[in-house]
Amino acid sequence: MIPKVKERRSYVRGDFSYGVKFRVLSQDECRLREMAGNKMSFFEQKELKIASIMDDISDSSNLMPKGLIEFLVRIDDKLDQILTLLTESSECKEELKEGLGVDISATGMGIISDLPVVPKQTIKATITLSRVPLISLDVFGEVIQVMPAAKGDKRMYHIGIRFLELNANDREKIIKCVFQNERAAIRERKRQEDVDNESG
Repeated sequence: MIPKVKERRSYVRGDFSYGVKFRVLSQDECRLREMAGNKMSFFEQKELKIASIMDDISDSSNLMPKGLIEFLVRIDDKLDQILTLLTESSECKEELKEGLGVDISATGMGIISDLPVVPKQTIKATITLSRVPLISLDVFGEVIQVMPAAKGDKRMYHIGIRFLELNANDREKIIKCVFQNERAAIRERKRQEDVDNESG
C-alpha cells in the first residue's frame, strides 16, 4: 500500500512558476548518454561526491551542515561546467535558453519558451524552484509535446517535458516544494476570504 501512495505523490503537479535555463542536446550528446548508460550518471557522481565529503567531515563533529555542503558541491559543478564551456571550440558552444517553468511534478514539467523544439528531443535544464532556501536541480528530460502558448505578439511554445534519470533525492525535493506551494496558496486564499468577510 505505501508504494502506491508514494507513486501518487509523484504525479501531484504544482501550479506555480519558477526559473529554468535549458538547452537541447545534440544527437552526438544523446548517443554519448546512451553509450554511458551502464556507467555512473552525473547525478550519481554528485551524490557520491556529497556522501564522500560527509564521510570526511563526520569525524569533525559535523561542523558544516549538509545543506551547505550540497550548495558548495553545486558551485563546484557549475565551475566545472564553465571551464568546460571555455575550453570547447566555439562551434560546440550552445547558449543556455531561459524559460519559465510551469506545472511541475516528480515525473515532468512544462516550459514556456520562444525556442522551437520538437518531440523526442532531449534537453538538459537547470531549474530553480526556490532561492531562499536555494532549491536548484539539474535535470535531463525528453520533449513529449509542444503547443503554441499566447504571450502578447511574441510566438511562444509550451513544451511538455518528461524527466529522465531523476534520482530519489531530487524527486523528493520537487514533491516537497509542490506541497509547500500548495499549502501557501491555501493559506493565502483563506486569508483573503477572512479579509473579504471582515470588509463585507
